[in-house]
Amino acid sequence: MNKLNTKDYYKVNTALKNIEHSIPIVFSIVEGIAKGSIYVDDLNEPKTVFLYAEDSFCYIAGEVGIKNFSTELRDLIFNKILVDGGELVLFPLSSGWNEELLKLFNEKGTITIQRKTFEFDKSKFEANKKIIELPKGYTLKQIDEEIAKKINITKSYKSVEKFVANGIGFCILKDGEVISACYSIHVGNSNAEIDIFTKEEYMGKGFARIVAASFIEKCIEKGLTPNWSCWPFRETSIILAKKLGFIEREDEIAHYWAPDM
Repeated sequence: MNKLNTKDYYKVNTALKNIEHSIPIVFSIVEGIAKGSIYVDDLNEPKTVFLYAEDSFCYIAGEVGIKNFSTELRDLIFNKILVDGGELVLFPLSSGWNEELLKLFNEKGTITIQRKTFEFDKSKFEANKKIIELPKGYTLKQIDEEIAKKINITKSYKSVEKFVANGIGFCILKDGEVISACYSIHVGNSNAEIDIFTKEEYMGKGFARIVAASFIEKCIEKGLTPNWSCWPFRETSIILAKKLGFIEREDEIAHYWAPDM
């Protein structure tokens, strides 16, 4: 296993060309927008790829069975990446890797978990559009550098400048305070991964739908495909996704481990 130099990240495009989910997260690393590392079997012609997104998930793609790669992957994860603690959420992106990871991590006690993923349907979004007027004293604003820094939404990006150049975000302000926001936590391969929040005391007022709809419209304007995913227990997120024109897909499997398991 070899750590790929940033300037050579483009070499993994072939191994990743058929992935069906997490596209913006994976390619935000490949395109040098997000913080992360890439490990491969061969530095010149990679056939197997492991991506580690800082403050996020891990991904494995490409051929299964390349000599020593699996055991070296296990060593990298448990003796280097997780040596100081932290959780593992590893998604297999290619056929065969789920079974390989089950065998590889058996002695570590990992479990498999499910993640909800959705496909954006522009026609459904347009049909479901709903005009919601903001109450007096509330303002909708596109997220700029100052706001991005204030609410710390750029932690996955290499710099705030990377977010400003590549990212999208909208927020609702009340008395200068951000009370709801929707922004691209990752952008890559013309896809944008959505992250969204509303402060607890302002929930249930339609603010999340307003910022998310504005975000999606800006994505369409810029030629980006919005991506939505969440954990199954996030019922309000699932409901909102469907209101915004997202169609639920088959759940994706991830391999999970935590120090207290």
